[in-house]
Amino acid sequence: MKNLGRLLIVEDDLTLREVISAYLGEAGFRILLAADAREFYKCIAQGQIDLVLLDLELPDEDGLVLARQLKSKSNVPFIIVTGRGGREDRIAGLELGADDYVTKPFDPRELILRIKNVLNRSGNTIKMPLRAKDLQSVQFGSWNLLLDERSLIHDDGREAVLTRAEFDLLAALGIAQGRVKSRDSLIDAVSYGSEPPSDRAIDVLVSRIRKKVETNPKSPEWVKTVAGHGYRLLINKK
Repeated sequence: MKNLGRLLIVEDDLTLREVISAYLGEAGFRILLAADAREFYKCIAQGQIDLVLLDLELPDEDGLVLARQLKSKSNVPFIIVTGRGGREDRIAGLELGADDYVTKPFDPRELILRIKNVLNRSGNTIKMPLRAKDLQSVQFGSWNLLLDERSLIHDDGREAVLTRAEFDLLAALGIAQGRVKSRDSLIDAVSYGSEPPSDRAIDVLVSRIRKKVETNPKSPEWVKTVAGHGYRLLINKK
């Protein structure tokens, strides 16, 4: 049977998870299963996923939070599959970048068609996050951000001392390759516990980074503010 792609099913209901897995497996998809957010993050870290089916009602995290994390850190398409059919939930899911929204109960045959449509639109390609292993370094001005080594080195050989959050925020900007990163996506990049940082915390981190890498932090050349949107890092053109 032809392999149509590798799907991650995020669903806490064991029976439904097994039913969906069986239907999609018979249709020719390879299946990964996650019962909660912890297993979701573990599967995503392994890579090689073509599409995610994401329930919103999970025991340890709201699925909309996972949707935001997925969209900010990858370009893997995802379909929300949930019993929450309210207008506000549907709008919130689509605003976060869901490629489709399916409410329970549903016809498995319809779900398969929706999956195929999304994969066809996305080119049926595996598009995982650009990570440190894919991009070894980012250069801006006289600085070289070494992603694998988690260090920032100046051309003169000195190293800037960055906190974990400062490095992760700067890495998120660098991996974006000059594109604007919203404050929400930067919050995701430096969220380590149950309480994510605030917008103000992101501004403070950016200010601290500028003091370490800019000649004039009050008139930054590299870490630029994009009013109303977020921040971007001006990288050296190769």
